[in-house]
Amino acid sequence: MLDGLPLKREFRIIRPNGQLRWVHSHAELLLNAVGEPVRILGVVLDITNSRESLLPLRADVDRYNALIRVAEGLVWTASPDGRITALQNWKTARQDGPLLACGNDWVDLLHEEDRDAALKNWSVSVETGLPYKVEHRLLQPDATYRWFRCSAVPILNQDGGVQEWMGVSTDVHNEKLFGLSALRPRLTGAQMRAARGILNWSVKQLADQTGVSPAVIRRFEECNSALLVSDELMEVFQRTFSDAGVELLFPQVGKPGVRPR
Repeated sequence: MLDGLPLKREFRIIRPNGQLRWVHSHAELLLNAVGEPVRILGVVLDITNSRESLLPLRADVDRYNALIRVAEGLVWTASPDGRITALQNWKTARQDGPLLACGNDWVDLLHEEDRDAALKNWSVSVETGLPYKVEHRLLQPDATYRWFRCSAVPILNQDGGVQEWMGVSTDVHNEKLFGLSALRPRLTGAQMRAARGILNWSVKQLADQTGVSPAVIRRFEECNSALLVSDELMEVFQRTFSDAGVELLFPQVGKPGVRPR
């Protein structure tokens, strides 16, 4: 207080009856005409009730912060008109990523093939107040795109209007690719054996053509169901058989087969 600034403190005291109370102390130093200290004026207020009334709000804030920490995605908020106002864990290819993604600039981070659908769905949600849910590809720091599932719900005010939007964008890239891969035709061991038979190839000859070891090919051919191989390896086998004159068949009804081209 000797520097002339007010002294403000909040602390707990123990009353004579043993009760614990929160108080706010405010004190100021009064000076005379020549700047010398004359007296100190202060007031102490019991703020226990106001402190206790804030506890539920602080608990809500703690829960919100904990939710952001455990959320496996990008947590964001938007204004009633749909403009992004706050971001968490946002990553872009630019150093000013969070600023870039605020407002309506987040649109520039979407893959051009997904942009129109995402904007259309977001516009409908903003106009109607209905929950928002869409999947789109989002630009990453390494200039690649990853699939995200984006969901948002409105937070309403007392009048029932939209106060703000709360959303989360979750990385579902691997899940998306696995789903797309599952929809593609899958080579079977029976097809491999049949294709080799048509070409009169030995396992070693097929291995030489594909660059896959004979042991792996034998293991594949022992499986009559769809092979759990990567898309790249699947393409290698299909291209090898196709170049040699054998077509792999994947009918919608019935079992996969082969035939000479």
